[in-house]
Amino acid sequence: MLQQSQASLGHVLTYPLTALDPLPKADGTPVPAPITGGNNSLQDLENFANTIEAFASTFGYSVFVIGVCVAGITRMVANGSEYLIKKSNQSLIAAIVGLALVLMATGFSTLLKGSFQPH
Repeated sequence: MLQQSQASLGHVLTYPLTALDPLPKADGTPVPAPITGGNNSLQDLENFANTIEAFASTFGYSVFVIGVCVAGITRMVANGSEYLIKKSNQSLIAAIVGLALVLMATGFSTLLKGSFQPH
């Protein structure tokens, strides 16, 4: 029994292990390494597009929050100045329009992803 387990582990221990090597299965046979490169270019493109979408939406939400904060601070320091109140209203409207654009773009992206998924 001991010789059989040493024999089954012999092929695993013949090369140095690194952090990227797969662990052997329960019966001692090694797990084949995943195939990489060339065959998954469509998946790579989808991952890249998802990353760009996540960055753009996060950036858009951040700009919205900053715009609302700027509008609020401008309104607080206006002291009745019609010009600053008008600027505050314009800043708030611009932030809300920007948020609407980000939400529409995210919805459109979700719609496109759903229409191209295999059924």
